[in-house]
Amino acid sequence: MSTTQHLGSRPLPEDGASNFGANGQRDRQFAIAPRAIEQMLDTSINQRLKMLKIFDFTRGARGLRAAWLCEEMGVEYEFTPVTFPPQPEYLSINPMGRVPYLQDGSVGMGESIAMMLYVAERFGPTTLLPREPALLARALEFTIFGEASFAAHMDVLLAVNFGGAPGGSGGWSETVARNQLQRSIKHVATVLADGPLICGDRFTLADISVATALYILRGALDQDLPHLLQTYLDIVQSRTSYINASRRWS
Repeated sequence: MSTTQHLGSRPLPEDGASNFGANGQRDRQFAIAPRAIEQMLDTSINQRLKMLKIFDFTRGARGLRAAWLCEEMGVEYEFTPVTFPPQPEYLSINPMGRVPYLQDGSVGMGESIAMMLYVAERFGPTTLLPREPALLARALEFTIFGEASFAAHMDVLLAVNFGGAPGGSGGWSETVARNQLQRSIKHVATVLADGPLICGDRFTLADISVATALYILRGALDQDLPHLLQTYLDIVQSRTSYINASRRWS
C-alpha cells in the first residue's frame, strides 16, 4: 500500500499522481501557487523600495543615532554612504548637502534628533520614548540636550582642530565652547549618579543621543572621559543594537 506525504495537515499527491481532484477540476491549491509567489515577490520589492534610507559619511556619528534606534525597534533600514564633498546624486535629494539625512519613501528630513523622534513616532509606540510624564520629560530633554547643549559645542572645537590655522586658536568662540562643554559633562555626570542610565534603569532615546555625543568627544576630539561617563558609554555601546548599527557604519 502506498503512503501519502503531508505538509502540515494538507495531503500532497503521490509521485506520479495527477494534480486533478475527484471532480476533474485542477486542485486550486496548485493553481494559485504561482500567483501567490508573484504577490510575495511584489511585496518584497515594494518593501525594499520603501525601506528607510539613512545617508551619512562612513563612520559618521550623528547618522548612527537613527540607525541605532532602528536596530532597537526592529525597523529595517539601509545605510547609504555620502562622499565629501557630497556627490551630485546626493545633492539632488538633499540640496543642503548636510548629513545625516533620512528618507522614508517621499518623506525626507535632516537633523539627527528630529530623525530619531520621527522613527520613534512613525514605527512606535516604543518603550524608548516613554509615555509616563516624568520619564517622557526626562527622555525628551536629554535627547535634545545630547545635540543642542552637548555635541553642538564640539563642532566649534572640531573646526579649530581640523580647519583652523596651524597653532592657531578659536579665540572667544573656542573658550565659550570649552566652558559650555565642561558644564554639559558635569550635568550628565550628575544625572548618571542616580543611573545607571539617563532615565534610571530605562534605556531610551536620551541614551542614544547622549552616548553619541560622548562618542564624538572621546573619538573625534580625543578627550578622556570621567570614569562614570566612560563606564556608562561602555554599558550602552555593549548593546547588540549598537554593535549591529556601528558595523554597518564602518
